[in-house]
Amino acid sequence: MSKQIKLVNALNLDTGELFNGVDYRSLQGKTISTSEGKQKQTKYKLDRENKTEFDEIAGSSFVFVLADTLQALSEDDTFTPAEKTRIMLLGTYVTYKEQGGYLRHDNGNYILKNKLMKLLEMKSKKQFYSFYDKLISTGIIQPEEYTKQKVYLKFNSNLIFKGSPSVTNQNENNLIKLYCKQFRELYRENTATSVYSCVQLLPYIHPVTNTVCLFPKEEINHCYPLTMQETAILVGVKRSHDLKKKLMKLTLHNTTLIYQHDSPHAPFIMVNPFLVYRSNKPPHKGTVLAFRDTGKMLIK
Repeated sequence: MSKQIKLVNALNLDTGELFNGVDYRSLQGKTISTSEGKQKQTKYKLDRENKTEFDEIAGSSFVFVLADTLQALSEDDTFTPAEKTRIMLLGTYVTYKEQGGYLRHDNGNYILKNKLMKLLEMKSKKQFYSFYDKLISTGIIQPEEYTKQKVYLKFNSNLIFKGSPSVTNQNENNLIKLYCKQFRELYRENTATSVYSCVQLLPYIHPVTNTVCLFPKEEINHCYPLTMQETAILVGVKRSHDLKKKLMKLTLHNTTLIYQHDSPHAPFIMVNPFLVYRSNKPPHKGTVLAFRDTGKMLIK
């Protein structure tokens, strides 16, 4: 009569890999624990280490975008797609609320009105002043004029802000962490109109998987990852081929910004976590691996 096989749940203390209901003998040679408390403690430690490693690569300069406000902006016809991208770019220069929420460079220098056109890389003065007037009339920018040559600019924190979120905004389902330097680089490498094709996706990114979903606030099993065709319908693009072409041409430090998985059984679209990420937990290793080339470029 054969011996009864002992099945256990265990955790590899070296890698954090979980084993559920496996033959105890198959785990010989591995540093494991079958203690539930030890498993949770070790997994927490490994998660923190992975998050720290990711944060060191992605950088500490980021702002929060409110998903519902961004979605409202996407549906607003006041601004063109290129102008909406420029609004996002300006938001990466906002200071902490305690510092007034002014637009300032990383070195602390204020971004003045007479330097804004150059920052936005706009060539036409007519287009720039049309855009600037709309920023003022919609309350996205509040100018403070000291002299004609010295006009400071405050940014509306109801869209993008830096620092700790308020109690009402602390739900990660409504918070989008946007890495400032990466978005600025994305803006430099691509056209403002093409970058908007990615900006449209941000409210639909799932906090855990960084995939584009119909229900990003739901758990993974119920979030409904979208295909390119479904995403095109969601963001109002008539032909999915046009959306795919724009998204797949976008580059960040000359690396891929969008990953598309075309499997007929489980298709999905994933956005580079080094540009945007929504969870306080570390990204899944598979997510980081899909964009490892970006990570390598940021380390250089």
